Amino acid sequence: ARWLRPLRPGGMGAALHGVVRLRDLLGWGAIMVGLMVLSPGLIIAPLVIAALGGWFARRLGGISGDLHGAGIELTETALLLALVVAQRAA
Repeated sequence: ARWLRPLRPGGMGAALHGVVRLRDLLGWGAIMVGLMVLSPGLIIAPLVIAALGGWFARRLGGISGDLHGAGIELTETALLLALVVAQRAA
């Protein structure tokens, strides 16, 4: 939301673009690092988010509300899969 260009000026991508503050990212990042200690499978979260953001930027040129929703669902699916794999490996 913060780093991708909104696809439509009045769309959800534009609305979310200016709302995400750096301190929010740092706070949630700190929480995520703490959770990674408890569940190492979560380490893929930033990788998945960065990969999806890069793909959205390259293929579509930015972000929209629909892409936010798709990104959330794809990230959740990847995290669930990583947690299952980590659980089976333990």
